[in-house]
Parts: sequence; structure tokens; C-alpha cells
Amino acid sequence: MRSRAAASLVACVLFVCMSHGTARSAELKIFASRAIWTVLAEIGPEFEKSSGHKLHVITGLSPEFVGRINAGETFDAIAAPLAVLDGLIKNGKVAADSKANLARSAYGVVVRAGAPKPDISSVEAFKRALLNAKSITYLPVPGVPQLIERLGLKDAIASKVTIQTPTSLPNSWPRAKSN
Repeated sequence: MRSRAAASLVACVLFVCMSHGTARSAELKIFASRAIWTVLAEIGPEFEKSSGHKLHVITGLSPEFVGRINAGETFDAIAAPLAVLDGLIKNGKVAADSKANLARSAYGVVVRAGAPKPDISSVEAFKRALLNAKSITYLPVPGVPQLIERLGLKDAIASKVTIQTPTSLPNSWPRAKSN
């Protein structure tokens, strides 16, 4: 099942890329989040073999990609949250008619190994877990700050929040690969 969903996802990305005339060469440069990168790593070789196109997948965080695109770096496709894509469309960096919903992602919570698992079974329990946490860290991706604000916790947890930036990520985390 995962393989079929993954194949559909990648086929959709590549169809959108190629059908809008952006893929003019035999190498397709794709900016992708870690989740999409893992799918492309699994089924990309089959696509390369059957299409003759080589995939050059660069994994990282959307803010890195936006910076590179705004600086003029060329690419064939980007897999990013809708808010990021909408901004790129607004700035004329991505064709509006090329946007397609590929996947849906939920939020996740992780805790340090050995730490007790917080109760996040309801909105109220999740709020209590955030309020009781010693520290909170998240990636600078669209949605997280808005969620914290919607929960009414922005000021209450501000002193214990650390927002990871691409340069402060641990070395074991994936980073955008340079050309």
C-alpha cells in the first residue's frame, strides 16, 4: 500500500513538473522535504530507468528553499507546504497552475529518550503538556507558530521555546545539499 501511494505521489510531482514545461533537461532538480525525499529515494530509481530522466533531489527545510529560489537558483519542482507554495506563486517564482496537493501531514510530538510520554489525547491535554514542558523546540515551518497562537499559549510558553534554524540543527538531521 505504501509503495502504491508513494508511486502515485511521485508520479504526480513529476507529471506536474514535466507537463508545465519546466523540465527541459534530462536532469530534474527537485527541492523536497525529508518526507518526500524518502519516497523519491525509494521509487526514484524506477522512474529514472523508465523515463531516462535523472532526479537530483535536494532535501531540506522550506525556508532554505525559498531563500535559494528568491536568490535566483533554478529548479524543476518543489514539494513544500501550501503556504510556502502560495508565497512563491505570489512572487512569480512558481506557476500558479502547477500547484497540486500531494500529501497531507499531521503534527507530531516527540520527547527525549527515557522521558515520560505526555498526554496529548485531547486539545486540553496537549495544552497542559506544553505548559508543563521544561523546554519546547520546533522547526521553522508554517503552521507551528499559528497552532501555538490559536491555542492561546504564545506568551505563556515563549520563555521555554527554541525555534531550530537550519544552521542549528544537529549534524544527524538532513540538510539541503548544495549543487
